[in-house]
Amino acid sequence: MYTREFVRRVSDETHLSERLISEMLTASMKVVRESLKSGQQVRFPGFGVFYTRQQPPGKLKSISTGKVVAVAARRVAAFRVGATLKKAVLKK
Repeated sequence: MYTREFVRRVSDETHLSERLISEMLTASMKVVRESLKSGQQVRFPGFGVFYTRQQPPGKLKSISTGKVVAVAARRVAAFRVGATLKKAVLKK
């Protein structure tokens, strides 16, 4: 599902304008991004946790050249699924 469809469905569910939902989504993503940038976790009980973790240095093979390239250690964004969401996805 793309953002446009997501906004449309939330708008239908809440009876709020698509423009308002889009602005709220943009603001929410900005808050999550800034929180992760500053090292904070963002928790949504039952849904999951956005957090950062340290990726160790390593070596990767370049697809275009076939050469092995060294990759420096870096901080990456991660998401841990909450129990309620996990159960909902498992149900058919």
